[in-house]
Amino acid sequence: MNTLRKKILKSFLSYKLWLILLILTALQTTFGQDMDNKIEARQPDFVYNNSKEFIIALENCIKWIEKDKNIYQNVPREITIAQAIVESDYGTSRFSKVANNLFGIRTWDPKVKQMKPLDLPNARFGVKVYKTKCDSIKDTVRILNNHPAYAEFRKERDRQYKEKITDWETLVPLVAPWSTNEKYGAIILETIIKREL
Repeated sequence: MNTLRKKILKSFLSYKLWLILLILTALQTTFGQDMDNKIEARQPDFVYNNSKEFIIALENCIKWIEKDKNIYQNVPREITIAQAIVESDYGTSRFSKVANNLFGIRTWDPKVKQMKPLDLPNARFGVKVYKTKCDSIKDTVRILNNHPAYAEFRKERDRQYKEKITDWETLVPLVAPWSTNEKYGAIILETIIKREL
């Protein structure tokens, strides 16, 4: 009887051990998945009180966005910074303050959160509202990397990256479709040169 009890006890302990291991594995998997969902590099804060701090905040967001991209997906920082300066007047425009939209990105989709221009309250389009200013930078990079209007820009950017050169006078005019202003490319180029970006 003693031997039988020992066998039963040993089987029970073995079963209990396997049950505990199974529970721990399930918990680890569940918590591990939650951790994977929660561990994400936090966007940098976009805080500024003047034009110099605005540019620093832009650079921090751009670096944060670039961390997950290869060089051929990046838009030269100088162009992004110059566009943000021109489009938002160093982050002082109404759209940048209220909508976190540094680039005047529009939408015609009524389902997308948007702001109407003050002088066109019934416009069919609106300026997109973003959760953060970094999100507007991310969307600008996405547009320049995907929209057909910027195919020549991408081609020239890739060529310059491959040849390890920077020719602003050739590259910058290719972002001109961003604006209806026919001098937009020249304005962006002048901003890059003037600000020594």
